[in-house]
Amino acid sequence: MGASDRDRIGDPERLRALRATGLLDASAVPVLDRVTRMTTRLLDVPVAMVSLITEDRQVVVSTAGVADPQAVRENPLARSLCRHVVAGDAPLVIDDACGDGRWHDLVESAGGRLAAYAGVPLNTPAAQVIGVLCVIDTTARTWGREQVRLLEDLAALIEPEIALRLARAGAAQGAAGRQQERVFLRALLDSLEVSVMACDENGRLVINRPMRESLHTDAPPSDVHSWLRSYPLYAPDGRTPLAVEEMPLARAWAGERFHGRQVVAETDAGPRRFLVNGRPIDTPEGHRLGALVAGHDITDSYRIGLLREAQQAVTRVLADAASSQEAAAGVAAAVTDALGWAYGEYRQVDEGRGVITRIGCWSRPGRDLSAFTTGHPEVFGRGEELPGLAWERGEPVWIADTAADPAGTPRVRAGLRAGLRSAVALPVRSGDQVLGVLTFAGDHPRSPDDDLAELLDGVCAHVGRYMERRRAEELALELAESRRRFDRIIDQLTDKIWTVEVRPDGTARPVYVNTEHTTVFGGRLRLAPDDDFIAVMLRFVHPGDREVFGAFCAELIAGRRAQLEYRLIGLDGVTRWIWSRGVPRREGERLLVDGISTDVTERRQITEERERLLVQQQQQVRRLRQVDEVKNQFLRTVNHELRTPLTSIHSYLQLIREGDLDAVTQARFLEVIDRNSTRLGQRPGTVRP
Repeated sequence: MGASDRDRIGDPERLRALRATGLLDASAVPVLDRVTRMTTRLLDVPVAMVSLITEDRQVVVSTAGVADPQAVRENPLARSLCRHVVAGDAPLVIDDACGDGRWHDLVESAGGRLAAYAGVPLNTPAAQVIGVLCVIDTTARTWGREQVRLLEDLAALIEPEIALRLARAGAAQGAAGRQQERVFLRALLDSLEVSVMACDENGRLVINRPMRESLHTDAPPSDVHSWLRSYPLYAPDGRTPLAVEEMPLARAWAGERFHGRQVVAETDAGPRRFLVNGRPIDTPEGHRLGALVAGHDITDSYRIGLLREAQQAVTRVLADAASSQEAAAGVAAAVTDALGWAYGEYRQVDEGRGVITRIGCWSRPGRDLSAFTTGHPEVFGRGEELPGLAWERGEPVWIADTAADPAGTPRVRAGLRAGLRSAVALPVRSGDQVLGVLTFAGDHPRSPDDDLAELLDGVCAHVGRYMERRRAEELALELAESRRRFDRIIDQLTDKIWTVEVRPDGTARPVYVNTEHTTVFGGRLRLAPDDDFIAVMLRFVHPGDREVFGAFCAELIAGRRAQLEYRLIGLDGVTRWIWSRGVPRREGERLLVDGISTDVTERRQITEERERLLVQQQQQVRRLRQVDEVKNQFLRTVNHELRTPLTSIHSYLQLIREGDLDAVTQARFLEVIDRNSTRLGQRPGTVRP
């Protein structure tokens, strides 16, 4: 320890202030004990201590987590880490004492029980460091900035006790200095970082500067009764108002001592949360001089804690959610409840339709939001209402006070009718793409809060990663189901459906080929992803059709539609006629061809049989025509052969019938008739004239 450090440790004014507190001789200080116990819980450490540093020793006046406090009650300065905090008037943080040569000997002398240490100064109102609030861990750890800040906040809860003890010590100097003491006390209270409120036996109210700033008021009431009526306070839930007798200052005036109680105060800037200590101020004779309440504004740290809880709740919700809708409702509920908002919702972006759709929402139980939720639109366009604006801008959008713009959008007016006074919409992104928007609305005006938005951005990022993964999984499931339906339909066909990608070298990589059916190839064709579909087909094409098949493929490779009927020798050795049709298409730089191949062997056979029957029919027609011609010729011949004898017979009979013939002539005529009759009875080919 250097000379300047020894001078600070041995500073007479510092030592006088230390002894004036009476803490060195106090057997127990409940306020300090409550703080050390709270410190172990909030920082998750095994040991917390309040140490006072005299000119030659360290005196531990309060411990938590120490089995035998008397064993560590006093230590020489040579074995004290706290002396460095007092000498330097600054926090001391040691992540690994065992691995740091500066503290190795100290750890050895302590029996190796100390591995990590963090300590912050305890100040008097005159900024004199009289002691240290420190925490000790038996394993190495890294102390974060927030943890050190929290330790400083806890130390600030002790400093009002120090100030009060010094004030009481000054009060003992006599009534003559009371006015000066009162002025000093006011100045002292204003110099404290912790918020303090006190009243005297006449009800006069004193509120120090930090308290006025926390409550956002420059002119608080001058008497305690006006204060209790004018500034309502709420229970830790932030909704249950406290009765006057339940308020901290009233309880302290009634003689109650309390420590670490939470209250919520409504201010112009919104609700603020305080951790308060209170106690009456009594003379040694028991006369009540007033009451004192010290409050520490923990709104920010409380909100950080709530956000951590919200993040953990969001993580649990996302881990357990079975769908995007369930996750959306769970996330809205977790964050809305944690931050004390009244309503929350998640909307999912549909880029294809250009809309943002609500898929999950949550409102606080018991809160009547029917004026806002009745007829709540499911869909907004880009830039429409608060969610649409957050989608369009890709950044948080705030409405600090809906009452400030009563002529706003329909949803803003509906929210105002339901008592919603503020809202924020936060984009949920994946990279630069907005996947959705989380929207929250509350009962109180809230100014835009960049810190809150930044903290919620972590929640949004977590939700974005989940939604992107879940959407991909759901799309994959939909695609798989669509593929199964497609395959079921295709499996009902006897055709072979195929899609190939034409590579730059002119080969065709199979993209999709239904291989379940064996009709076309006479067996199940197996294809590898890198096979050339054209080369595989050429192995089966009939030698007589390979040239036309090559021309068919060349047309498709050139990007033109084509079709062809050709013969294919199948895996079973059977030759079949195949009808293939192909339609090229482009996807970016890729040339794809979709096609279908049908077994038309039966149709081909029917066609060939029809052609054969047609030829046979034509031959029969020709033969019938020849027969008909022969018949006609025969009839002409018969007609000629019959006409002559019949004419002769008829003529001679006519002459005989007339009766003017002699016997010789009549006999000759009868001979002619007989001869012609005989001629008619002979075959046509033997007839003679």
